[in-house]
Amino acid sequence: TMYGQYTSASDYFTVRRTKASVKSIVNAFTSTNMDENDYPAIITEDGESYDGKSYGCFDYQGVYNVNDSIDAYISGAATVWLKSTNISYTRVFRLLDQNEDYTFNGQPIKTRQGIFEFKDNVLSVKSTNQASAIDEYAAIEVTTTVKPQKEGVKEYEVKNVVFIKAVRPAVNPVFGTVALKPLDAKENFTFAYNSSQARIITLDVRNFEAAIEGRDVIANDNNEYCTFITLNKPVYDAGGSKLVRYESISNQCNQYYWNNGLSQLSNIPAKVTDLAKALETVKNEAVLYYKNGGNNADKDSLFLILTPGANFAQFKNMSLLAGASSYLDWGATEKMTNA
Repeated sequence: TMYGQYTSASDYFTVRRTKASVKSIVNAFTSTNMDENDYPAIITEDGESYDGKSYGCFDYQGVYNVNDSIDAYISGAATVWLKSTNISYTRVFRLLDQNEDYTFNGQPIKTRQGIFEFKDNVLSVKSTNQASAIDEYAAIEVTTTVKPQKEGVKEYEVKNVVFIKAVRPAVNPVFGTVALKPLDAKENFTFAYNSSQARIITLDVRNFEAAIEGRDVIANDNNEYCTFITLNKPVYDAGGSKLVRYESISNQCNQYYWNNGLSQLSNIPAKVTDLAKALETVKNEAVLYYKNGGNNADKDSLFLILTPGANFAQFKNMSLLAGASSYLDWGATEKMTNA
């Protein structure tokens, strides 16, 4: 009643009664607000409905508040958020650290991966080698427990695993000098001359991916593949002061890559030692061998392979130039040195 005038409540809101089964309760992304005929993105087992969407990712240098981003929703006839009802429920979020396999967006992902941190339901990327986490997924277990409305009725639990993607803002990566770092600190780049055997040094791939301003620069949209990255040595004039050109020392290695169809996943050697052995027919060259693990960045690897005859003097101050990858153009522009 307002100033003695009666106004029906239906002029302000619609009162609707409907029955909903507990099986209609699902987990959903809160940022996908619903209009009259629109509903939030419901979290499903395969996850394809939200892969690549803004509500399933976050800036790799920022944070993702899971508590604010995911809540319980009643689907079906009711179509309301559970928090808008009188139903009591709890939510628990957990970053999975056990080594479990899931299929997400058609690709296998292990939960124990990445360099993610999770505190007070806020997800972030650790400060070291942050850019190597670009396009990598954090596995978050979401457990919603609905309290019974009557005595003698059991609690109802809705549990999902969601994969939240660390992404780069829409800017072009820019990087200069890239120092290669051995994965084992005891390794160094002082090579003894060897005329008959190839040598391998396993490099810190996350350090490399961060140095080139992000894993997405070379990850090829998270497709599992391998590539040879051409190394180029600087050539100076007779006085040794003026740079004349860069000269590849990976030509025959690259030829091997194409002749043996290594751009096809089925042809990728199971072991890097097998590949290095095969490259012993090539003399006096060096190449970087990068292997991408798909959605699981912990499966990425990077190796420096020196064929028979290559030595430290030849490797020192070699450069990584634009379009140097055998598989895709990812565009380094400056000198790459050994660390």
